Amino acid sequence: MKIYADTSFLASLYNDKDTRHGEAVTIAQAWTKPPRLPLTPFGMLELRNVLSRLQHKGQLRPGDARMCEQFVKEDLRDGILEPRPLRAYEWMEAAMDVTARVTPLTGTRTLDAMHIALAKLNGAKTFLSFDANQRKAAQASGFALLPA
Repeated sequence: MKIYADTSFLASLYNDKDTRHGEAVTIAQAWTKPPRLPLTPFGMLELRNVLSRLQHKGQLRPGDARMCEQFVKEDLRDGILEPRPLRAYEWMEAAMDVTARVTPLTGTRTLDAMHIALAKLNGAKTFLSFDANQRKAAQASGFALLPA
């Protein structure tokens, strides 16, 4: 099963102070082999920005943010995450297609359409997200959702 994880899932997985951390860990513990979740430079940028915003709000200490990034590096090494290139032209074309087909139905935000496009370009069939709006858009785009 090819899976794509958006930033809401990854941030919950790597930040043990996140309210959904336990749920994310439970999903990860169910994997019988490394899922090789695609991680593009866009996904890493978004994850770093989430961690930086949490620091700005006083909800995450700098040392905790560095620990989250260390966990990401370990998961890249262990095959939980798989570095994937960002093919900008194809990505924007796919995101524009999502915007044309899905946004009129769900009110999809641009960044959510960009994640759906990356999931499609990376051959995902299942979409991991805790974001309610993202989940609506992913479901309207034909993805199975986790958590169910």
